[in-house]
Amino acid sequence: MNKLIMLIMWCFSLNSFAQQSTELSGYFKENYRTIQLSNQAKRLLFVKTKGDVIIPEWGYYLNLTPADAEKLGLKDILVIATNGENYVPSDTKLQKINAMSLSNLEPYIFIDKHKEIASNQKLIAILKHPKKTDTLNYNSIYNHSDFRLTKQWIDVVDHTDSIIVKGVMYISLSSGECISEPVYDLTPINKLAKDALHYVENLFDLGNTEDWNKAQWQNWYEKTMSEKTDVETLKNTNSFVFPNNFRQDQSKMAIYGKDDVGKKILAVEALRYNVDYFEGHQIISWDNDNAKKSDYYRTDQKQLFMIDAFKSMADDLFVLGKYNNWAHLKYDKNTAQYNIQKQFTIEIPDRLNLKGENEISSVQMGEDLSYVILKNKISKSFFIVAIKTVTGEVLFAKKLTELLPMVKEKDLSFVYLKYGTEIPDGFIFGIRENKKYHLVKISANLSEAKTIETTSMIQNATAFFNKNNFDIINSEDGFLKKISFDTSLSHKLSEIQVVDFKDKYYDEDGIISFDGANYQAFFPFSLPFYSGIKMHTINHQFKPIQEQTVHQFLQVEEPMDDNMVHLLYASKLENQFWLFLKVGTDLHYVKIQNSK
Repeated sequence: MNKLIMLIMWCFSLNSFAQQSTELSGYFKENYRTIQLSNQAKRLLFVKTKGDVIIPEWGYYLNLTPADAEKLGLKDILVIATNGENYVPSDTKLQKINAMSLSNLEPYIFIDKHKEIASNQKLIAILKHPKKTDTLNYNSIYNHSDFRLTKQWIDVVDHTDSIIVKGVMYISLSSGECISEPVYDLTPINKLAKDALHYVENLFDLGNTEDWNKAQWQNWYEKTMSEKTDVETLKNTNSFVFPNNFRQDQSKMAIYGKDDVGKKILAVEALRYNVDYFEGHQIISWDNDNAKKSDYYRTDQKQLFMIDAFKSMADDLFVLGKYNNWAHLKYDKNTAQYNIQKQFTIEIPDRLNLKGENEISSVQMGEDLSYVILKNKISKSFFIVAIKTVTGEVLFAKKLTELLPMVKEKDLSFVYLKYGTEIPDGFIFGIRENKKYHLVKISANLSEAKTIETTSMIQNATAFFNKNNFDIINSEDGFLKKISFDTSLSHKLSEIQVVDFKDKYYDEDGIISFDGANYQAFFPFSLPFYSGIKMHTINHQFKPIQEQTVHQFLQVEEPMDDNMVHLLYASKLENQFWLFLKVGTDLHYVKIQNSK
C-alpha cells in the first residue's frame, strides 16, 4: 500500500512539473556528457515555448541535490536552455534552473526558463513600420538558432517595402593585407523574411516554402502551435527495461528464440569476444511471470563460447558452436545457472575424408533434427550434417557437391537467412553464386535437394512455414516484401508483394513474427514531435488489417547508431506479443495485448 501511495505521489509530482515550472538545483558535473539535440527535440522545444526560444545545440545532464532528487524521484536530469545558453560544467558550483518538463514520454528531460535574453527591439520596430531609410546590420537579422521573431517575420512575408542592410566586404590586397569596407544593399522586407523563415523550414522539414505567402505561413504557425505536446498514454502494453545491458554496439550479438515447451523466450549471448562484457547476463529468459539472468561461461565452466544457434526445451538448452561443437546445458533452479551436461565436437564420418578444423557456415535447429553446413579449413569444401538435436548424434552427412553438383564452391557464399518458425521435413537455406541467388531445400535424410532461383531479397530475410507455403519475408527501408513458394520448393507461388510503411524512423529496419494465422510487422516510425513503434497485423493475403502503436519515445539526441532505437526480436508467447529493443545501452522489452 505504501509503495502504491509513493508511486501515485511520484506521478503527481511529474505531472505538476509538466504543467508549471519549479526551481531545481544541482551540479553540471565535469565528467557528465552533453548530448547534441535532435530536430525532433528542437521542434518540441519550439512548440512548448510558443516560439519564444533560442534553441541550443546541446543538452546538459544535471546531478540534482539530494532534496530535489528525492522530490523528483530522479538522480540526474537532462536540461535544455531556452535562451541558447551553454552551461559551464563544475563539480563545486551549485546551479539553479527554472525547470519545466519537455515531454511526458521522457520524464527526465526539462527545459530551463531561468534567464531571458532581450530581443532585438530595433528589428521589431522596423518590421512593424519599415521605411527605406531604415538600416540594419546583416548579422543582427539572421541567427539560425533564434526563433523568437518567427511570428513577426511571418507578418511581413508579403511586404514589398525595402530597407537598407549593412554588410561587410573583405578585400585582399596585392601586398597580402586584408581590409574590410562596409556595403549597403536596399533589400525587400519579404526577401529578408523568407531568408529568416528558411531556418524554420529546415527545422520542421517543410520542403520548399519559397512561394508560401503570409496566409500559408500563418496557417502553418497556428496549426503547429496548437499541437499537443503531451502524447496519449498507450493502452494494452507494459514496458520494462534492463539498464546498462550493452556495451558499445552489441545489439546484434545475442541470439533470440522462443521455447514452446517451457513457454519462455531466451536471449543467449554468442560470446564471440570480450566475454567479461556480458558477465551476469549471458543468458536471459523471460516468461509471463519474471525474467532470469544467468551465465554459461564462468569461473567454474569455461568450455563453451562462440555460439551460433540454440534450441531450448524447458530446462534443457542445446547449442551449436562456431567450430562444430554441440553442447547440452541444463538449468539448475537452486543456483539459477545453466550447467553443461555434455559437450563434444560433432563427429564427421571418416568416409568424407576431411582433415583439420571445420567451421559452421549455416545452421538450422529444430526440436527433433538440426542441420549444419560446415566448411573445412584445409580443403575449403562444404559438407552438410544432420544431427539429433538432443543428443548431438550424427544421423546423415554428405559433401555439398553430392547434393548440388552444379555449384562451384570457390564462388559460393551462404545467404544470412533467419527462421521465424520451425521448418519441417528438411533444411532450407540460401546461396549466392556469381551474383545469382537460389533457395535450397535438402530433405531430412539428405537424400534429395531442390533449388529455385530467386532474388537478393532473401538476404537478411526470414523464412516462415505457413500452412502449405514457405514464405520468405524481408523488412527493409520501410517496406515489407514477401515471396511465397510451395513446401517442396518446386515452384514460386507469388511474386514479390510489397507493403509500404510511412513515417520511416531513420534507417532502422522492421522485424516480423507469425502467430499461426497472421504476420506481425513491427516497424519504428518518426513524427514531428515524437517517435514510436507500431505493430502491423498482416493477413494471409499480405494485406494490413490492423495497426497498433506499442512503444513511444522522444528521439532527444541527434540520431546516431549508438543512441537510436534498434529492434531485436518479436514473438507471441501464449496470449501476448513480446517486443525486444535496444535503446542506447539499455535493453527494453514490451509485452503487448493485441487490441481488437
